[in-house]
Amino acid sequence: MTHDELQEDLACHLRAGTENEVWRPVNGYEGLYEVSNHGRMKSLAKLVVRHIKGVYREFHYSERIRDTKPATNGYVYVDVVKNEKVRRVPVHHLVLTAFVSAKPLGMECRHGNNIRSDNRLSNISWGTNVENAGDRVSSGTYAVGDTHPLAKFTEVQIASMQSDAKGMPRRAVREKYGISKSHLARVLCGVSRSSRIHGEASHDA
Repeated sequence: MTHDELQEDLACHLRAGTENEVWRPVNGYEGLYEVSNHGRMKSLAKLVVRHIKGVYREFHYSERIRDTKPATNGYVYVDVVKNEKVRRVPVHHLVLTAFVSAKPLGMECRHGNNIRSDNRLSNISWGTNVENAGDRVSSGTYAVGDTHPLAKFTEVQIASMQSDAKGMPRRAVREKYGISKSHLARVLCGVSRSSRIHGEASHDA
């Protein structure tokens, strides 16, 4: 399936309703929030007593499904509150810790269809960074080499930069290619586009 077809499949699933939806407490926030195997999040009903201007007042909050929207990186986050402390966490992390396990050391979340906003339990799992990057490359949702969106220069131009840097001041090289100081340093250290993909593609929590 193409990426657009996968998006439509997800949209159809969400429109289909909540059949077979299972809810479990959010780890560390039991009694406050629950998360479902469909990737949804809800706040539980609660009574809050606040001291306002010398008077104690009761505030009743009903159970409600939390509205979530993907961030600029494509992942869906939600704010959780406990003891007046607010914490923003990715929904996929809440689903996996509630239904699978705590995050294993060195692991991150893999989205099977590479749609970061699809946090259904059937679509996510713990995996390594290399596995995660490999999923994107194999699915065609992450370009490599000169086709990578971060690839400002071709491999030939990078080789030319590295050659020029051997006999020219760094500042002159940066001005010649219109490149930043940090970018040039990465090029000279041999950090290629492919290594960015496998080492820096994911900022998963």
